[in-house]
Amino acid sequence: LEKLDDYATAVERERAARAIAIDEALVWDGATAAAQDAPGEDDRPITLVGQPVTLSRTPSRIAARPPDFGEQTADILTEFGFAADEIAGLKARNVV
Repeated sequence: LEKLDDYATAVERERAARAIAIDEALVWDGATAAAQDAPGEDDRPITLVGQPVTLSRTPSRIAARPPDFGEQTADILTEFGFAADEIAGLKARNVV
């Protein structure tokens, strides 16, 4: 039971460290970058760090969510000339 408590404490510390890192990403050099909502999966917005500079004539907004890890791999490989069966073979061998 003590080991379980130690594990839970370690998990809590990790979560706190991530939250602090996110907070620090919003502030640098004395300026605060506003958080902006972006479209997420299933029409649920996700909050991302916005642009650190506000321009009056061309305000920025996040129009799309960032791609998930590996989400665009097949598209990129196709652009480089790989055939669908070659990409499937790479995926089957866990290369991509």
